[in-house]
Amino acid sequence: MGSIIGGGSYISESNGFKLIDIPGLGDLHKREQTKKLYDLLDDNVKSELNRFVKEYNSKFGTQDENKDKKELDLDNLTLTRKNGKWTLQIPLFSKYVHEGNGSYFFSVTDYIPYECKIPTDITSHDTLCVDWSIIQKSIPDAKDAVSSPNEDLLAVLTDKNLQIFTNPKQNIENPALIIPLLENERIVANQWAVDQHVYDWDKQLNKYFDINNW
Repeated sequence: MGSIIGGGSYISESNGFKLIDIPGLGDLHKREQTKKLYDLLDDNVKSELNRFVKEYNSKFGTQDENKDKKELDLDNLTLTRKNGKWTLQIPLFSKYVHEGNGSYFFSVTDYIPYECKIPTDITSHDTLCVDWSIIQKSIPDAKDAVSSPNEDLLAVLTDKNLQIFTNPKQNIENPALIIPLLENERIVANQWAVDQHVYDWDKQLNKYFDINNW
């Protein structure tokens, strides 16, 4: 958004992601009780992040008020997929303030990856049954991967397809199934059925396949 204040302009741009409890979308009171990603992290991770950001901003931040000021921001943390798992990203803001004409501008210029423990409430199951380095060696064009909690299924994402391997601990040379992908399709969730839920999923999927004559 932009507005005119006094003799100068004020333009701001932010990366304000917030997490909302889906069941509460119809309730105005619950809908306004939003939480940022930072709020969901463990206390020890928050402490580590605060130390890291403070040291980074102290070392790399520009203190001249009339020049660009680089600054990490904990209020707008995001998640990204990296090496087959979810990784925290800290946005790097570029801030510009000019005392002479009153102009003020800030925008996200980059994201700094930060390795830390992410609660399973956020990411669900996020462990690979085969090390990422082994996956890359066997499938050089691998972009991402997920594996089942029982470690009997591995899905590897490339630019062109999704390769499914059964019994991946034995080998990942010949995929049991290859699913062609549309351009820019990516893994955005990792949810698996286990125990009795597997049979429940089978029933539901078989009904769907029958309806669509698959």
